[in-house]
Amino acid sequence: MMTLHTLSCFDGFTCLAGDCPDTCCQNWEVTVDDETAVYYQHLEGALGERLRALMTKTPDGTIFQLKGGFCPLLLPDGFCSVQRSLGEEHLGVNCALYPRFNEIYGGTREFCLAISCPEAARRLFSAPAPLTITQATLDELPEPNDLDPERYLTLRRCRDAAIAMVQDRSLPFSRRMALLLDFAAAVQRLYKKRCFAEIRALCKTYDEAPARAERAQQLPARARRGAIYDARIAQLFAQMEPIGAPQWPDAVRQVQQALPHIAASTVSDWQYEHLLVYFLYRYFLKAVNDGRIVHRVRGMAICVRMLQLAASVTGVASELATLAYRFSREIEHSEENMEQIWHAGGSRLFAGLIDAME
Repeated sequence: MMTLHTLSCFDGFTCLAGDCPDTCCQNWEVTVDDETAVYYQHLEGALGERLRALMTKTPDGTIFQLKGGFCPLLLPDGFCSVQRSLGEEHLGVNCALYPRFNEIYGGTREFCLAISCPEAARRLFSAPAPLTITQATLDELPEPNDLDPERYLTLRRCRDAAIAMVQDRSLPFSRRMALLLDFAAAVQRLYKKRCFAEIRALCKTYDEAPARAERAQQLPARARRGAIYDARIAQLFAQMEPIGAPQWPDAVRQVQQALPHIAASTVSDWQYEHLLVYFLYRYFLKAVNDGRIVHRVRGMAICVRMLQLAASVTGVASELATLAYRFSREIEHSEENMEQIWHAGGSRLFAGLIDAME
């Protein structure tokens, strides 16, 4: 049987459709999978004729070209023409699934929502209670895979430990960030040597709050180098290729202009905690494929810090969900931009990032 994992805040998600404050049917190229394109090609009636007139073939596949920045099938009330006339089952795969996605690890399916969706972002920050990973059993067989069981189970254990330390509210959030970075570096060293038993033993030492507090006190606090890392983080995002609306690039420029004199963010720590748990849930286990643990964790810290800086200067600090979905649309939906973040996390340029934690 297959096990389903879900981040608790995303249980019960439904699309807001016409009530969405920032529809996903704009700024992004609307792709049509091959099977759906064939169905549209043979669809009778006025809608079929319209769909065929709007579909455009490109070297990368079939798309609906945007008109005025919006999908040409979007109705004035915010609904999709196809969904209203034919039902959700006849949407293209990408449109039907978004913002849902699944990662399969053998007998485990990890379900998540992309926080580029305003409703998903709102749910992530809707309540201060610590997030949990819920578990259910699916009537499905595990998928064939070539996962190394020991690597995978060890990383699962590490993720549990990482989330526990990030959610330890007896520590300031900055100390939790520093603790996570320190933990990731230690795990990476052992992982390269295939010392999986030692990694699990290390996780066990972080299971108790007193041990976490003791280790956190030993780590460096933010020094003068913090401003240097803030500038490097802002520059990293400034050089990324814009892929959609201008709001996030504008926020990055505002941060660059305000450095180095940016006041502390007024956003509650629990919101940044939720953001970091989201990143850990979504990206940490991907290291089973390439072993890049510290790259990803430092990359997550870079993203959180960038959002802290943006929240301090853009005037939307009270609504982190707005910043988060704008960030996600520009960054998480670009493989090139995400790869830049992971590469930066593993580079010498950010090797001392732990010193920048306040």
